[in-house]
Amino acid sequence: MSETDESSGGSWFDGIEHTVDGALEATGHFIESTGEEAASAFEAAGATAEDAAKLVASDADVIPGISEVAGVLQTGYHAGAAIGSAIEGDWDGAADHALSMAEAAGNVATLGGLGLAEGAWDLANAADGGGESTDAHHEIQGALQSAGNWLGDTAYNLINGGDDSSAGAAGSSGDDGSSASSSGGDPGSSGDDSGAYDYAGADGGDGSGE
Repeated sequence: MSETDESSGGSWFDGIEHTVDGALEATGHFIESTGEEAASAFEAAGATAEDAAKLVASDADVIPGISEVAGVLQTGYHAGAAIGSAIEGDWDGAADHALSMAEAAGNVATLGGLGLAEGAWDLANAADGGGESTDAHHEIQGALQSAGNWLGDTAYNLINGGDDSSAGAAGSSGDDGSSASSSGGDPGSSGDDSGAYDYAGADGGDGSGE
């Protein structure tokens, strides 16, 4: 298997993983909210809270718990891995795990929406022949890095821009001064030369006179 095939296979795997995560979270939320609404309806019809809970109870109730546990475990794992990588000095690995942690937390916060969106992107990317470098995770990572670089450059220019302008102004004024000095020095030197020539001519005249 070539490097491209392995990379594409990774994109397929990421797509399936994100889709499952998103679907599990979305399904768990749907079952949970539907059960709560049904229980409220039974209570409104005159059933006790205990009877209403029994009426809506089913094996599907385990799914919301599984989705919540999965979200917490994923977030906690990547948080710990990010700290471990930072301690080892692997800052790229720490940043990668921190992004994965944010993705896991975002999937829970969006009720599975983020996971489903990332899964759709990854599956389409893999179907188009793309690899891991163009999957959703790395695209988000690249966008964040570009944004960080832009913010860093902007902050640097705001802090140092005035100094650069002052230095440029000082440099140009210094050049003018040196130019003025050099231009002022040339007439002086030519004057000295002409003066020396006059004296030489005078001496020569005296010599020829003798």
